Amino acid sequence: MLLTLVLAGCSPDEPAGVAPIVTVPAVVGPGSATAEASGHDASHAPSPSPSPTPDQTESPAAEPDGPTPPRRHGPLPKASALPAAGSVSYAELVAAIEADRRTFAAFDARDEAANYVYEAVTDRLVPAWKGTPWAFYGTAEVPGDEPVACGYWVASILRDVGFRVDRSDVGQQASERILRTFAPSASLHHFGRKPTAEIVEWIAHKGRGLWGVGLANHAGLVWNDGTEVRFCHSNYNNAMGPVCENASYSGPFRTNYTVVASMLAPETIGAWLAGAPLATGAFP
Repeated sequence: MLLTLVLAGCSPDEPAGVAPIVTVPAVVGPGSATAEASGHDASHAPSPSPSPTPDQTESPAAEPDGPTPPRRHGPLPKASALPAAGSVSYAELVAAIEADRRTFAAFDARDEAANYVYEAVTDRLVPAWKGTPWAFYGTAEVPGDEPVACGYWVASILRDVGFRVDRSDVGQQASERILRTFAPSASLHHFGRKPTAEIVEWIAHKGRGLWGVGLANHAGLVWNDGTEVRFCHSNYNNAMGPVCENASYSGPFRTNYTVVASMLAPETIGAWLAGAPLATGAFP
């Protein structure tokens, strides 16, 4: 089956990480030749310590496989502590996220990092883009009056949460190739022409998480907060731009081709922690 993949414009009308045993010196007994030669009364010599048994000998400390992360003092950063959208400039928000990423990297805190990425995207970065319009060739770097196409918007969000990518290059790719930038090919889940309800149910059963989604003529992000599956994308309908809506009722989410990939997979979060550059369409 040949699949048509979207280009950055996102229009339905356009193609698309053993110490040695201690030997105790022999005790010099009273009247021995050694005692007589020394001129000392061996009866006054201190009692020796008993020889250690095999169970009492110490084994050497195991060599670590790699550098040990520094001991953490205090809690790790929380995305909830980031400035709310609109309270600071977008550049300041992105800088605060990068500072937090460096803290997570210092302690290799993978589980906590995945939760942070989820919340930083859903609670801070995505809301900041509200009101930005869509255009087929929209390439806006930051929220505002300039339009942004769907591929550029996905690339911007994931770059701004801390992934090292060529945002302009990623934004021009077909939707599946965008996903292959952030996730191993083997982790992509293809649904083909399956009904939207089946896709939404699959994501709902996966539990809380964040996915990239590639459609026949569109790209976006899907997240499950445990109560609802939401599709967030730069919407071409009426050029309304970035919006989040219930995936079950989203018109653009209904398509004859769907592929999804977790943006919180261990390999993906490992790349986020390492600050590793990601080649477009070719996740390590």
